[in-house]
Amino acid sequence: MTVSGVYAVLLTAEDRAGNIQTARRFLIFDNVYVVTINTASDKQLFVDSAAVNTTYTWVTSLQAPDFTGVNPIPNVNAIVKYDIYHDVDHQGGRTLTAPGTWRAVPDFRNETIKLQVPRIDADSIRVWIRGWDVMGNWKVDSVLVHVDSTPPIIEDVYFSRHGRTHLAVLHSTALHGIT
Repeated sequence: MTVSGVYAVLLTAEDRAGNIQTARRFLIFDNVYVVTINTASDKQLFVDSAAVNTTYTWVTSLQAPDFTGVNPIPNVNAIVKYDIYHDVDHQGGRTLTAPGTWRAVPDFRNETIKLQVPRIDADSIRVWIRGWDVMGNWKVDSVLVHVDSTPPIIEDVYFSRHGRTHLAVLHSTALHGIT
């Protein structure tokens, strides 16, 4: 064999009385020793409860986030197992540099794992995922998100008109011509 893939082996036995038995076995041949990460934008690891307009880097709610790996289909390219680890810091993710004790993703065929991550505003959460192929080769990918559920604070807002500043606006019609 020279091409990676799934192969079937059939063995048929026939005795002198004409009885026939057939056995079939499958084998996966993988002559590629490197696991790679597909970096196409529609295949990347992301937190789907993070805000889309922040390219999924800011979580704006303290509700439980869903961490999603897109298209983790079992045995595609012989990937047979996923492990996951997550950690939280309050320093912008600077201390989240290496995973700790991995745990197996129970049924990675669901393509989603729900993690209950205790967090507060200004926390950063990094999730690592490690994919294994049938030969025991693995690759790690990670995603970092930041938590901020506080509303924006707008201070020192003033209007000006004809060179005069700090004007009060009493009615929406007064906004015409104000810069």
